[in-house]
Amino acid sequence: MKELWDSSIFSEPISLPKLLKRIDKLHTRADKLVAKVNSEELRSIAKIKLEELTSTNNSRNVPNNATIRKEYVKCGKLDCLSKHGPYYYAYWKDDCGKLKKKYIGKYPPSIDKHQSRDNDCSASDIVIDPSNSTEDF
Repeated sequence: MKELWDSSIFSEPISLPKLLKRIDKLHTRADKLVAKVNSEELRSIAKIKLEELTSTNNSRNVPNNATIRKEYVKCGKLDCLSKHGPYYYAYWKDDCGKLKKKYIGKYPPSIDKHQSRDNDCSASDIVIDPSNSTEDF
């Protein structure tokens, strides 16, 4: 700590105009840092909202006999051993009995906002089934 007090920054007097100039420079730097943090926060909020909207849009074309599952998946990289997610997928059987799967997104479809193309099926027909989750406990 003694070295700090011995430095020339504290031993030499500074004129008021120079001091005000340094203060203005520090204020400008601080304002830029605050603006950068705020813009990063806004970007992350916008990214989350976009992902939620994408999940909602992907769930619109899911048939009313679908089950929504939360799954954790491996990314495919050789050095990555962890599972990523959760990601939501819709599973249903088509008219021929073949199992179909559709990626919904990172966020579960909101049941109350879900609008199906068929007017006769309601949003409550879609079931989120946590018992089938591939989550590791």
